[in-house]
Amino acid sequence: MASHVAPQQRDLGSAGTGDPAARATSPHRQSAPDGAHAAGPQQAAAAVGDLAHLDPERLRIGGAGVFAGDWAWTDNGDGRPRIPVGFAGVFIDTWNGWAVFSCTRQVAEAIVADQSRMRDRERAHFAALGRTGDDLRHAVDEACPPMWFDGEDLVVDSSAAYDEPAIERCSPDPEGRYVVMGWSWCWTAVAPTDCDRIVGELPAAGQHQLYVELVHTSGMRMPHDRLTATVLSRATTASGMAFTADLVLDGAIVGSVKNLGNGGATNVSLHTTALDRDGLHEFVRACRRHGRPVTETAVIAALVTENYLTVAIAAARGRDGVLVRLLDDAGDIVEVVAVFGVPRDLGFRAALRDRVSTYPVRRGGGIAWQVWSHRGWQYLTRARNGGAQP
Repeated sequence: MASHVAPQQRDLGSAGTGDPAARATSPHRQSAPDGAHAAGPQQAAAAVGDLAHLDPERLRIGGAGVFAGDWAWTDNGDGRPRIPVGFAGVFIDTWNGWAVFSCTRQVAEAIVADQSRMRDRERAHFAALGRTGDDLRHAVDEACPPMWFDGEDLVVDSSAAYDEPAIERCSPDPEGRYVVMGWSWCWTAVAPTDCDRIVGELPAAGQHQLYVELVHTSGMRMPHDRLTATVLSRATTASGMAFTADLVLDGAIVGSVKNLGNGGATNVSLHTTALDRDGLHEFVRACRRHGRPVTETAVIAALVTENYLTVAIAAARGRDGVLVRLLDDAGDIVEVVAVFGVPRDLGFRAALRDRVSTYPVRRGGGIAWQVWSHRGWQYLTRARNGGAQP
């Protein structure tokens, strides 16, 4: 019986430059449908040229990929599991170790059609076992919840699986894209060459990374990672962060930035024609934080933070230390502290919590400490007032 819902715990670890959810999982023990009626562009995987840039091991947030349910693998008779149909989309998040992706309306319609074919297969299976009437309908709905479009919304009725009303509606985002049962079903990124055919458009190499998500500024997305900052000086002030830095495009210095840390705007000076004011404005217009437009000052601050924390993490690690940071309720950084002298044993995290909980909050708004690990920033403990200096 096909199963779409992920187990509650599934830790796949880190995957280098990729992501745990971007890895193809082991073939599901149940067969997928023999085929699927798909709306929109369809391509045979073997006929679309070099697809190395869509390798799931290299996929990162904001990148285009091919996705399939963990249930989709099927034995084609020669002992090599295959996926009858993969779905083109953009990798936007992970959930419980599984991939979350967005797709076009045409791809979403193909997913609905694929689900319908799976329901037909399950119906035949249960009918062969002698189940009829409401009992047959419930068995099919429990194994493969019905999906359909209601106007612009995609509707999924999982009530039979939970024995209580469980109807979800997926509306398109402002760009008309759908996240089909993201954060709920066991989707995974797969190698295009493992698919008999693919529904949706596959971008060419060099055009497959639609945006990048910064590591150290939560929710900040940029159109590419060619523009960076190299921090020359930085200091925490009562009003924020003072800094000077070089702006670097494709490895070459193209300008400088300076902020006095008094709550005012960042001064930007561009030195070459490789990046002019129009080019910088275009870059800023394409940036989003939590889906909302951001200012030039916020974008520059995020680039500075990205470089500063990357260097600080490496410096702390080089001295057998660890970096912690304090965030406010908006996810902005209030404090950054390198911690040394905490034994690296089974009690490390508890000892680190005890140490950090004594640190005073030098400016208001800090609510939670995070610690950097090889998997990214992780929650450590809530902030407390008073205590010793770090």
